[in-house]
Amino acid sequence: MWSASERANVGLILISQVAWGCNAFEFDTQRCRRPHMIHFPGYKIQDLLKILELSIPAKEDVRLYNQFLQTFIGPMFARCSSRIEDLQRVTQQLYPEYSRPVREGRIQAGQSQQLYTAFKDKATAARAAFESGLHNQLVLTDAVTSRGTSAVQEHVLDFELPFASKFLLLAAYVCSRNKPALDRRLFDPSSRAGRRRGAMASDKQAESAAEAKLRGPHSFPLERLMATYWELRYAQGDTCPNAEEHRDAQSADVFLQISSLVSLRFLSQAEGELDEPKYACNVSDELAERIAKNVRVSLKDFVFYV
Repeated sequence: MWSASERANVGLILISQVAWGCNAFEFDTQRCRRPHMIHFPGYKIQDLLKILELSIPAKEDVRLYNQFLQTFIGPMFARCSSRIEDLQRVTQQLYPEYSRPVREGRIQAGQSQQLYTAFKDKATAARAAFESGLHNQLVLTDAVTSRGTSAVQEHVLDFELPFASKFLLLAAYVCSRNKPALDRRLFDPSSRAGRRRGAMASDKQAESAAEAKLRGPHSFPLERLMATYWELRYAQGDTCPNAEEHRDAQSADVFLQISSLVSLRFLSQAEGELDEPKYACNVSDELAERIAKNVRVSLKDFVFYV
């Protein structure tokens, strides 16, 4: 038997793909000590392309595939999203269209300029869908086939934002309008299920909404913002827990986008404790509605005044 001093020290690290702010932990861990969070740096564009190179379809020309990644995926799509899942989906959908002239014998694989000219309009149409955040609802090859953006224009904003940033702005808007005491209605689906508003409840809701408008939006902590962010993502069709989507909450990418929104003045830092930063939302009601329509979320289902 080893003595206590001779035994090796063993550390245990639990790796979760579910964000701590997810509602899966909301009511079961209130008395638990908050875990130490480690955020890993995001991939650079060349790192993403190297990962995508490993996903080359069987019997495909390696040189042609890498040429497609370097010409279109890196410059056009990797600058819009650093999520490898998004880029893999785009690559799988667009590469067959890019390589079609080669398979049909109309263009040689080494004629990169001709391939670029033949595909650039289709890539531009697909990028419009990708930038607007519709790559989760639309098949990008539909945009490529139509070679236009008419199917996308009704959802596109007059400014460009990453898909996650749109949900962060909506989450900030909800946090700034809802009282913290009403978060249970948002985070606990059972408290929302089967709710019916009568005439008196509707009148009270309208009265409270008017009072809230006079008081103006209030600030909120970062943890509340992230929890609301995930709740809105679930409303868009994500389920909890989802390893693919929750990995984003643990990455530096989402927090980098929060910093970008602050620099763009969509958000502003408010006074708060040093270990718990607070933010204020500068998004108007009209802009919030436009963003919600863009990502197909019913905003009225998440703003409660009473």
